[in-house]
Amino acid sequence: MHFKGIKFAAVAVIAVLVFGLLLGGNFVYGKVTSDQPLFKSFQNVPEVKEVRIIKNTKKEMEILVVLAEVDDLAATYRNLVQTVQPIAGTRECRLLLTDERSDELVNAYYDIHYLIQEGIATGSFAAMAEQVDTRLSPLGLARQRVFVANDYVFVQLHRDGKYLYEVVPRLATAAVAVVPAETAEGVNG
Repeated sequence: MHFKGIKFAAVAVIAVLVFGLLLGGNFVYGKVTSDQPLFKSFQNVPEVKEVRIIKNTKKEMEILVVLAEVDDLAATYRNLVQTVQPIAGTRECRLLLTDERSDELVNAYYDIHYLIQEGIATGSFAAMAEQVDTRLSPLGLARQRVFVANDYVFVQLHRDGKYLYEVVPRLATAAVAVVPAETAEGVNG
């Protein structure tokens, strides 16, 4: 179809190509201004084995962080948040943490998770800690730690080179999750 010497088919093809270039440019811009600085900043966090960006939009980020065995999950988490905040800016950011849990550690956590939720609901954290210690001591874990912070309760269980991390929100607006390593393998991987 022609209109005063203009071929609409050619105009349509050029418009599609320009649109495609704009989309590609936006993708590359996002990688350069957000993804690469994020990966680079996580290289300075020794507890991090791997980082994958699951979602990166103008409004939100979702980041999968594969953690090594750590001594202090609460301190590690604070370090991760401080690493992400400058890059995320005003976007909502959700951290998905992975660990190397075993069935034994999962069962141990299951045995105490009601106690943790009760402690959060009632604010009786001293009683919660005592009950958690009583419940876990017969299991012979190499190490266990429950730490109460303002926004989260951090749980670490360690045994035989395996480790389970849980970051339990004390508030409904928490933006963290812990996913088993086998689940994380299927996330954008």
